Amino acid sequence: MFDLRRLRLVLLLLVFVTSGLWFGCNSFTVVRPVPPLSTWLDKICPNPSGSKKRRILKTGERILCQHQNRRGYPRWIFQASERIVSTPKPGIGDMIFISSLDRKLYAIDSQGNRKWTFKTADLVLSSPATTIDGTVYIAAKNGLLYAVNSSGVRKRNWESPFDAVQKIDSSPKIDTNNTIYIPTKIGKFLAINPNKTTKWVYQSNDTFQNSTPEFSTDFQTLYIGGAGGTLHAIRTTHPLFSGMTRHKWRKNLCDKITASPAVGPDGTIYVGCWNGKLLAVSPLGRLKWSFQTGSPILATPRIGEDNTIYVGSDSKWFYAVRRGKCLWRFRSGIYKKGKAPQSDDGGGGGGTQKTNADKCQQQFPPTEGDSKYYVIKGSEAYVQASATISSKKVIYFGSINEYLYAVSRTGKLLWSFDAQGWIDNAPIVKNTNNKEIIYVAAGSRLYAINP
Repeated sequence: MFDLRRLRLVLLLLVFVTSGLWFGCNSFTVVRPVPPLSTWLDKICPNPSGSKKRRILKTGERILCQHQNRRGYPRWIFQASERIVSTPKPGIGDMIFISSLDRKLYAIDSQGNRKWTFKTADLVLSSPATTIDGTVYIAAKNGLLYAVNSSGVRKRNWESPFDAVQKIDSSPKIDTNNTIYIPTKIGKFLAINPNKTTKWVYQSNDTFQNSTPEFSTDFQTLYIGGAGGTLHAIRTTHPLFSGMTRHKWRKNLCDKITASPAVGPDGTIYVGCWNGKLLAVSPLGRLKWSFQTGSPILATPRIGEDNTIYVGSDSKWFYAVRRGKCLWRFRSGIYKKGKAPQSDDGGGGGGTQKTNADKCQQQFPPTEGDSKYYVIKGSEAYVQASATISSKKVIYFGSINEYLYAVSRTGKLLWSFDAQGWIDNAPIVKNTNNKEIIYVAAGSRLYAINP
């Protein structure tokens, strides 16, 4: 018998889900028609042979592009079977490692060729870590930590993975002695020897979500932020005397921290919070300054010249901050050449909270004066990925609007690249054959892009 109440419930759920997807994505969805994959490939990655044969991206394979030296264009594109969730990690030689939601670790060379894959038992939601001997460590969501050698085979003594018991979505950190440090979602922080034995355990009442620890300048301390808003300073060495705790100090800073901290040359720790604050903390745990972006910061701050800090937030701006003062901010969005329409403010506006970001000395695009570019209204999007800085002081970062940006140290757009996929992990710059190449993951693709 036909159940009318069930039909009504199904229809109601469909309306709810559809509305949720629409309104949930409307704040960062690009307002543009998405071209067919073949059309987009023909534009950004023409066939090197000049043939007009349709380009096809096959899973586990790469295609070469004609633009081998054109700035802001890919040299090659590698296709995984599922979304890539990790920041590309450089290994020894010309190797690059990525992890994907297909539960695979990929090893890819500088020409985009897949050398091998390694299958894990559960999803991997973090980036791999590498050592100088070629070992790759990768943590799965179910708490299993794997060690793989440079040939893609489980390392000796690691035939079975290390079981942390608790869930993991943070990346491992490795010191100069190849000790592996890994936080878990239930508040346990583990130090593991290369032979898979446990060195020590730090138990916290906090939870560690996505945040990867960072070393102090002397490698004696690890800093990590917790979901309760506390920054933890943890000793990596054994306590010097009885009664000394594993933690040096704990400082409650804000509502929630899931971004990884960064440490400057003078030992200052920089970390972003969900309440929109970028914080600078001394090695003794004292707050030095704060800067309010107005929206959550999910990215690791990057440290440039003169301790300038570069970070984006859900305010849809990317900032350059020094000693708590904003030098400039850059609006994420789709840029067009020419002057903005009179009805367009050039992509202005900030976050949802009270902010001091409007006091930036400069912004791009400028609200006044001439500019070669303007932002298409409605194309602005969250900046949740960390940035990277090249040897030529160019800053690269991605956005949820699927664009990779190259920005000068004065905050001006050099070029942007349409990756046709969310960029929510950091790009890296790697020197290959005396030439810097940008590697960035977007959706299920890895790109090698000319700087």
